[in-house]
Amino acid sequence: MTLPVLVCKQVFKNKDQSVGIRFLISNDFSLSNDDFDTLYKKRWSVEEYHKSLKQNTAIAKSPTKIVKTQNNHVFASILAYIKLEKLKFANKMNHFAIKSKIYIAALKTAFKELNDLKQNLTTA
Repeated sequence: MTLPVLVCKQVFKNKDQSVGIRFLISNDFSLSNDDFDTLYKKRWSVEEYHKSLKQNTAIAKSPTKIVKTQNNHVFASILAYIKLEKLKFANKMNHFAIKSKIYIAALKTAFKELNDLKQNLTTA
């Protein structure tokens, strides 16, 4: 069985100035190129949401077994996503860059604390 589809080719520049090509496919033949682009941008923002929710807020890594605690974990993950969004607009950074910056700051603090403990051990 063959299904007729509409194919739209997008050519774009990546951040490194290389050229990228993306083919978009739909079975809605009433779409114009602009409609196609608009629809894709909306869909892509949903993809970005799910990716960040999964990778930056650990929504899928819940160790819980009880429904109430699972609900709490999902709620906390969505709340973390909202906080990342606020930070994204305030700092003009994406979620991955924000998470990395927080992680590096936490590591520096942990190493400083470890060094302080070592200093106290040698002076005692």
